[in-house]
Amino acid sequence: MRAEQNAREENNFYWKNERLLLRMLIWATARSSGSLHEVYRVAEGGLERMREFVEEHLGAEGAAVFERVKSYGEQTREGIVGGLLMRLSIFRNRYLARATAYGEDPQEEVNIRRLFEEPGLLYIGIPQSKLRNATEARALLQLIKRSLDNELLKAAEELGNRRKVKLVSVYFDEFINFGRLPNIDRDLATMRSYGVSYTLVIQNLSQAVAEYTLEGFHAFFDTLGTQIWFPASIRGERDRRYLARSLGETTVELEARSESREAGLEGWIDPRYSHTRRVSSLPLLSESEMREWPEKAAI
Repeated sequence: MRAEQNAREENNFYWKNERLLLRMLIWATARSSGSLHEVYRVAEGGLERMREFVEEHLGAEGAAVFERVKSYGEQTREGIVGGLLMRLSIFRNRYLARATAYGEDPQEEVNIRRLFEEPGLLYIGIPQSKLRNATEARALLQLIKRSLDNELLKAAEELGNRRKVKLVSVYFDEFINFGRLPNIDRDLATMRSYGVSYTLVIQNLSQAVAEYTLEGFHAFFDTLGTQIWFPASIRGERDRRYLARSLGETTVELEARSESREAGLEGWIDPRYSHTRRVSSLPLLSESEMREWPEKAAI
């Protein structure tokens, strides 16, 4: 299922109907090839083809959803189907179609359970050229994350105390490319309780705030157990200020000495000395220090 994007989309008539149709199509294809490529091809055939496909695999009750959409005007129907096709368009790729369908050879299926049974590495690489369309890329990345989370959670629950690998680490590069993930803070906390940790790579905070809003960003960012910063790579002034505030301040004692002389009638008067001490606070790492921070050195 596609994740809810934001409040504006949640209240969008077309978005709600696209989601409704997609839910029925995914349910039906789960009893067929299990491929979102098949979902795309069926959707290309229009509402009637989608209705026939769902009725074939789910019966008349499932197909009733499409009758409601068919009652809308022609322009509205075209808008709903067109939006659905746009969001699924990345699944036209034949390599992706093969990788997201049920395999005839059991060895082609990725056994997520093995990650809890023996040390290993699962690498999912997607060519950057396939992620240039933001809408398509987010549909794919969110599907991968949702599927991976579900399989990891299922395996962890089934194995329980019998699992040999106590911690599974998931690394997401360019995390903001996934788009806004609803309830990400609770999601991370749940997976952590099952021994699954996540490393999220964020290039700059401004992008994250733009995606999640400031409140939503803090909701998940503040739950992260460990944060690693590379000050030399921070380009935005806003990000530097955020890091400086996050690290806090330290208390320092400042000492000042001065000497002064004044001229008198018979020459110079003996010098006067002053000595002051005061306590002040300074940032542990200032914004100016970040600009001179060594490359590849982390905090």
